[in-house]
Amino acid sequence: MDARKVDAGKGFAWITGAVELIFKNPLVFLVMGLIFAVIGIVPILGSLALLVIGPALLGGMVYAAREQAAGRPADIAQLFQAFREPGKIGPILLL
Repeated sequence: MDARKVDAGKGFAWITGAVELIFKNPLVFLVMGLIFAVIGIVPILGSLALLVIGPALLGGMVYAAREQAAGRPADIAQLFQAFREPGKIGPILLL
């Protein structure tokens, strides 16, 4: 693997682009974060649940961000996208 050098400004632009994307529809991403937090607050079972289904939920959050970037509206239900698409939940849970 070859390492490439890029300007620090590119990394900063990447982060600011992500923040701008979230601020286009902040309520949806705030509720998604709250769902993560509520699951994590539950003693013992919450941590175990996030360990098991956390990658699927994170994938749903990334899916919502991609939809938002493509000009389509992000929706809270997209957090559970991995559970709705046939054949996706197994591989993402193994992740």
